[in-house]
Amino acid sequence: AMVSAGKTAYDFPKVLAEKQKMGADLFLLPGFHDPEVLGTSYNFLNRGDYFLTAQNLGGPEAVRQGVATIHRQGGHVLYYIEGLIVWKRSRIGRGGAAEWALMNADGSYFESYKGFYHMCPADPRWQEWFAKMAAEVMRTTGVDGFFIDSLTATSNHRCFNPAHHHPHPDVWNWGVRQTL
Repeated sequence: AMVSAGKTAYDFPKVLAEKQKMGADLFLLPGFHDPEVLGTSYNFLNRGDYFLTAQNLGGPEAVRQGVATIHRQGGHVLYYIEGLIVWKRSRIGRGGAAEWALMNADGSYFESYKGFYHMCPADPRWQEWFAKMAAEVMRTTGVDGFFIDSLTATSNHRCFNPAHHHPHPDVWNWGVRQTL
């Protein structure tokens, strides 16, 4: 919506001021990563490329300054990330994400959300990438924390991915705990 309105991350303080009029001090950044197809405004679809601050929202410096200004205004910032799904066409999706994904017993990838890999929270490689990504986003932007979507809002999923070397396919709850 911000891109469509011609706004950038430099406009975050104006958005927070409107929220504060209603008694809220929390600002949720729902995906300021670059869209899969540069030059479009589909930032939110590209879940997984959280390191790459969207140029159509002003780039990394705009986000840093926007977050710092929100803090000076007494606000708090959560950054939206996905704990379960990675867009297959994202940079990370075209990279190693398939190796970390849930597989069905027949060897096919589990896919409840079309076009996305569904990450196995019990795969240590996913856990490591997720932790490093979150730490880097926090370090470079100054956000206060994360809104982690989907991971705890879904039911148990069994994982048969042989590359994960699970002792059995029912590792979901243990994996969620370890990831978080």
